[in-house]
Amino acid sequence: MAYESRLPGNNPWWEDPAAIDADPDIVKWEASRIRRVPPLLRRMRLGSAPDGTAIHVLGGPRGAGKTTLMKLQVRALLRGGTDPRNVFYYAFDADGGEEGPLSAVEEYAGNREEIWGGKGERYAFLDEVTSAPEWREELEELVRGAALFGFTVVASGSGPAGAPRGQELFPGLIGGPGGAPDHVVRPMGFARFAALRDGEVGARVKELRGKAARRLLLAGGIPGEARELHGAFGERLDSLLGEYLEAGGLPGIVDGWIAGGKARAAARAGLLEGIAGDWGRKGAAGLLARAGGALARLRGAAVSWKELRREAGLERWTDARDCAEFLEGASVALGVRRYGKGTGHPMRSAPVRFFFRDPAYAGAFGAGDVPPGAAVEGAVAGRLARAGPGPQGRVTYWGGGGGGGADLVLRAGKGPGVPFRVAYGGGGGGGGVPDGFMGATGAERGAVISKNEMGQRAGCSVVPAAVFLALA
Repeated sequence: MAYESRLPGNNPWWEDPAAIDADPDIVKWEASRIRRVPPLLRRMRLGSAPDGTAIHVLGGPRGAGKTTLMKLQVRALLRGGTDPRNVFYYAFDADGGEEGPLSAVEEYAGNREEIWGGKGERYAFLDEVTSAPEWREELEELVRGAALFGFTVVASGSGPAGAPRGQELFPGLIGGPGGAPDHVVRPMGFARFAALRDGEVGARVKELRGKAARRLLLAGGIPGEARELHGAFGERLDSLLGEYLEAGGLPGIVDGWIAGGKARAAARAGLLEGIAGDWGRKGAAGLLARAGGALARLRGAAVSWKELRREAGLERWTDARDCAEFLEGASVALGVRRYGKGTGHPMRSAPVRFFFRDPAYAGAFGAGDVPPGAAVEGAVAGRLARAGPGPQGRVTYWGGGGGGGADLVLRAGKGPGVPFRVAYGGGGGGGGVPDGFMGATGAERGAVISKNEMGQRAGCSVVPAAVFLALA
């Protein structure tokens, strides 16, 4: 098979368990200045179902640390005494074989006597499996045919096809507790970045951060924890936020940023190449570079597909739409739709505001330095998008978008929602309150995300951006 020679190369620990310590990803992690341990390494409980196959679907954008997480899981299994030949890893984005998408898995599963140790639980780590066409169908066939009976499978992907939907993709196939666990590896947020850069601040944030404070902040209030944190570390937090807006939260980029210069530039270039590779569309790299650069320059302004086409210099508006929707589906960008008057639901036909999920992505698309205000607005939008029930409609905008005229609106339940205005300065939001939304919808509370002010203004809470992002 075309895959045959690649199996041992992907799994050197079959011959020598200590080889995992020489794995390039492990070596890079050990040499990193941050050595960030992905939170999922502690939370994911790997173990096959006694009556079937346990499948973990691992999603997240490029550069967030999915491969590092898998390699650390492999090392933990080997150090824990798992038979090395019962641990299988395969990187599909580096494959290029001509056999079926999962021929490597089928070959491994079908050679129990030659490859497997033969006893104990078995683990298959399928890295960037969404790079293989028809991977879902082939994996489903392998599971239904019992080729992976007794396996724990961890399948990762960065593209839209890799978005975690294990229960939907593999209904009835999962034998693990609670069905198919879905996991997302995200870039580190500001709270984790601050803890990395300043241990004292990080310890205080960890102590004060909690569900009650988060709920009140997202509801437009000011919890006592926010006042306490601002009083003790306001200036230091804002300085750390400035660092975060420059470095972002992708571990490899942050490590390069700490090292300075060339390391960061090389990491950003590789990031764009990997993102384009996830799409697999002809000419994807060129299209994405132009569309992504345009989105970074637009800095969250609401645009139609035709306007994005002109800004990016693309031939067709459909290319602009496809690029933007791909970046959104791959968790690289966040698309914020306009708030529908009377319904509160996102308007699908209206212009869209796009923010990058991490400051490093703007750098990867060659945008240079994004003004702090615009970068903070994107960070706030990203935090609001993860709040409340359901994946859609959590955050919308009110108004025309761009500059200081548009509010971000969080609608996580009944009622019109809570409007947020970013007034950090340098291009993100104005200095006023979102009274236009409140007057039109009857919303009782709003919030202004400031640079360093905390208090009340015209019925709205005012919270410094660094405090909000650290605790929310």
